[in-house]
Amino acid sequence: MTYNTISQNNDDHFYTAVCAYVRGEGNGIVPGTVGEEQAEIAKRLLRDSPAILDGKDRLLAEIAAIHFNFVRSADSNGWVCESDLPLSKVELLYERITRMREERERCEHRTKRPPVEM
Repeated sequence: MTYNTISQNNDDHFYTAVCAYVRGEGNGIVPGTVGEEQAEIAKRLLRDSPAILDGKDRLLAEIAAIHFNFVRSADSNGWVCESDLPLSKVELLYERITRMREERERCEHRTKRPPVEM
């Protein structure tokens, strides 16, 4: 995988290119590059939140958070990049994380005891 010089050198140009890419317009994103992977992430984000294109910083932060997020595979115990997983698997992953966090918070709440007054 090669790095797209647009994505590495200038956020403004990359943001403009990504917006054009998701709209199907000419964009300067080179197929088979990290820039294309990130533009595909932007397409997924746009489906969930059409307003995502309105804010450059938010869009680029969301892309980075997804593109560079690795999780441990329960099957192989190896690390997997979220962007390599189908969206349905990523959604299930975060649902599981949310359930685990909620359960941990319930357990912590049950084990807290009021302070003992002396």
